[in-house]
Amino acid sequence: MSLIPDDTSDALGAWQALTSPEAGPLLERVTASGPPSPALIKQLRREWPAAVVAAALELSLARGRSESKFPGTTDLWSDVAGLEQASS
Repeated sequence: MSLIPDDTSDALGAWQALTSPEAGPLLERVTASGPPSPALIKQLRREWPAAVVAAALELSLARGRSESKFPGTTDLWSDVAGLEQASS
């Protein structure tokens, strides 16, 4: 059972939840999985609130794309739109 509160339906709350230690396993699974399958997303949503899963997937995608733009930024905290607007 997750200690992340259920009231993370807003985007800010979901992103804030990702900073908690309880979200560590979610971020690890999303990062290790590569492109997420519908089955994985369904499984993750059984364990964590849907908005938090969506934020974790967005973060993982942004981190993956950031390597070509900003090498060595595996700990980046951004969504894809923010990354696309960022300049070096």
